[in-house]
Amino acid sequence: MRALLAIESSGKHGSIALTKGTHESASSESTPTIVTVDLPTDRGSAQSLAESIDRLLREEQLSPIELGCIAVLNGPGSFTGLRVGIATAKAMAYAISIPVVELDTLDCIHYQVKSAVESFLASYLLLDAYRGQLFVKSIEAGTAVGPTFLCDIDQLIHRAMANGESQQQAFVGPGCERLQRYLEKEEKDSSIKEWFRSVTWINDIRSSPHATSVAALGWKKWTAGDTIDPFALLPMYFRASAAEEKAAKA
Repeated sequence: MRALLAIESSGKHGSIALTKGTHESASSESTPTIVTVDLPTDRGSAQSLAESIDRLLREEQLSPIELGCIAVLNGPGSFTGLRVGIATAKAMAYAISIPVVELDTLDCIHYQVKSAVESFLASYLLLDAYRGQLFVKSIEAGTAVGPTFLCDIDQLIHRAMANGESQQQAFVGPGCERLQRYLEKEEKDSSIKEWFRSVTWINDIRSSPHATSVAALGWKKWTAGDTIDPFALLPMYFRASAAEEKAAKA
């Protein structure tokens, strides 16, 4: 029996998942059954993650030492959420001497909505980066291209408008809300607002990262041998936190 624990804590709360399979299923292309648990919404992941993992393992009658790998999102996302998830994965993996798999948050979103964006000429996976910026991954004809990058909202708007007709483009993920609020401002150019009226918005349960996709993608990477040592696992913040930037200016 092989088992993988998946952790998604890139947002305020999060989810966990457990994937179990035999040695035969581990070498196949299919992903074994995934059992998932959403973390409580009345507490942050720092308070609920460890106890939720313990409860899930007990319910599945597994000891932590029976885990073979841990998959976790390394960013982008909430500074606190990423730190909690990665610290938990590193501590557990080190304690039981197993490898970890690191995954990009927007790759997980793409995995969850891939069938929905395949028909578009261009799509943009979005996470809110605050301060007038978004975390972005561009999609062309259903295939992710290039790395996740940090982008000013104005730059993304002009990039999208230069990329073709609005009816052929989709904006996907939790960052849609930030972009839509930005476009609603009264001072925004009316031609820009008109162009965006015809785009497709995908911002629902499918487009929020979940441990289910972390488990599925993590299983594929693990069985392919694409793992790292726990000490090599680091969060991808893409920029310093507001507190760090303030301290640097002091």
